[in-house]
Amino acid sequence: MDIRVKRILDRPEITDGFRVYVERKWPLGLPVDEAEVDVWLKDLAPSEGLHSWFSDKPERWAEFERGYFAELDGKFEHVRKVLDEAMEGTVTLLHDSGDSDYNPAVAVRDYIEAKKDLLVGKSAA
Repeated sequence: MDIRVKRILDRPEITDGFRVYVERKWPLGLPVDEAEVDVWLKDLAPSEGLHSWFSDKPERWAEFERGYFAELDGKFEHVRKVLDEAMEGTVTLLHDSGDSDYNPAVAVRDYIEAKKDLLVGKSAA
């Protein structure tokens, strides 16, 4: 399973595989067709309250991930879309944050990696 993370404003590359945008709002000034996104999973994004509280502050990352993981537990159908694609090949999760280490795409990747065995079993059920 190959799940990568990239900023949506970075140039699309053939090695990105299946490109998934995981933010609630589309970045201003970026035409949808230029982003070459395969799917925009708005409902996979963190709640507005959690995202707003986090505000890209690394010192809040651990608590943000705990809260976001709890939200993702209730979004299995959206997580499964990413997981199914990752089982087939490369998936690149796209974000619109200025921080490449602390953003929703990293959290989704971490969630899938942490719960991979459980998710694969649940997906087969």
